[in-house]
This record gives sequence, C-alpha cells and structure tokens, in this order.
Amino acid sequence: GFSKNIREFSLNIEDGRYTTKLYRIKAGQELPEHTHEGNEYTLVMSGSFSDRTCDYSQGDFILADQSTTHQPRASMDQDCICLAVMDAPLKMTGMFGRMLNPFLR
Repeated sequence: GFSKNIREFSLNIEDGRYTTKLYRIKAGQELPEHTHEGNEYTLVMSGSFSDRTCDYSQGDFILADQSTTHQPRASMDQDCICLAVMDAPLKMTGMFGRMLNPFLR
C-alpha cells in the first residue's frame, strides 16, 4: 500500500492482462497524484471520494485513462472503499510520486 492511511489489496483474480485491486482510503486522506498508463475501471463500493473533476459516491463507476490526471480524496466523514480493475500500472505525477514509479511495476 501507499501508507497507513491508504491500503491496497491485490485480489488474486488476475488473468494476465488485468490486475484487480481493492483500495481503502481513510476519511479525509488522498492518493498521490497520478495518471494511468492504460485503462482503470473503478467501482465505489462504500463511502465516497472526489478529485478535481467530480464527486463519486457508492455505486458510481469511473473510467480513467491516459488523459486522466487526478488525486482522489476520500470524504471527511467515512473511509472510501473502491474496487479497481486496470490493464496497466498507475503513473505517479507529483514530485514525490515520480520517485515511486520504478517500484509500482
């Protein structure tokens, strides 16, 4: 995972092309700013999060791709749990995040 405030769990349902992860972002915390090297399909299972473009709540489905750069932040009132399926790794864009890129493969 990224830190104690953001937990990442890889689910063993990979088929060689897609990776499936469960994310828990503690209330009020955010992921590092990033873009995507491919497509990421995200389902908000519990709670909510926002980024610079929109607010997403339980049941919302989000498609992020190479044109998406964002920094999802969980709402202040509860943790956010998301299921994410991706066909390529995340690519960190912030200064600190760029140092992490070699470790995210």
